[in-house]
Amino acid sequence: GRLRTTTETTTETIHVGPNSTQINEQVYGNDAQGRRQLLQQKQTEAKTSADGSQRSVENTFVPDVNGRLGVAEQQVTETKPAGSNVKQTDTSIFRPGVNGGLTEQERLQETERQVRKDLTQTESTRLVRDANGRWQTTEARNLEVRKTGSDQVEEETVRRLDPNGTLSVDVRNVTRRSTSNGREEIVTETYSPNVLGAVQRSGNALE
Repeated sequence: GRLRTTTETTTETIHVGPNSTQINEQVYGNDAQGRRQLLQQKQTEAKTSADGSQRSVENTFVPDVNGRLGVAEQQVTETKPAGSNVKQTDTSIFRPGVNGGLTEQERLQETERQVRKDLTQTESTRLVRDANGRWQTTEARNLEVRKTGSDQVEEETVRRLDPNGTLSVDVRNVTRRSTSNGREEIVTETYSPNVLGAVQRSGNALE
């Protein structure tokens, strides 16, 4: 019943300049003999431009059976202003293809709008390639964050592909945060057509 270390993560952040940062992360574990071995390594380079746009490239390496590190995934994220009080973030995810080179396999698109001082809306979509190589939306999220004094309410609706290939509401999360007398309380309610331990009702009613 004694605790022992199963994984260990080390992170090094280097500020190359006022607008550039490099982050190196290593994750270690233990092999069958209890010896420390590298499980994963991440290298991230992030830069901020004069107009406020940001770009980061994150490479994830994993060792093969011989211990040689190879790129398992590359994630390129670009964030830039897209109008008054609007911010656009586009992420491309690359993974090794059948020929060994990196190919773009996922896309994440997010738009954040500051509607009012007390209201922020965020829309995001996830796209993947289908069997014919065409981009298909597999998930869409809508998030509203409302602030009233020291209280905050977050309402998120997640739509995913159903068996008919249509985006349908899969889950809805409502999170309420309140602060009083130095004490913070967070309550999250999750609604879904599929409730564990309950009989699924007809239609898409959320419970």
